[in-house]
Amino acid sequence: MSRSTAKTRLKNLYEVDEHLWLEETIKLLKANRLDELDVENLIEEL
Repeated sequence: MSRSTAKTRLKNLYEVDEHLWLEETIKLLKANRLDELDVENLIEEL
């Protein structure tokens, strides 16, 4: 999966299941895969 596809999937997930989006975001952060983060929604949540 390309990085832009992963970002799009994560952004869509935020709209559908916020809890699952949060779990996926945590996994990305722990794996230091920062370029795949949904930064806009992450900032909104913080």
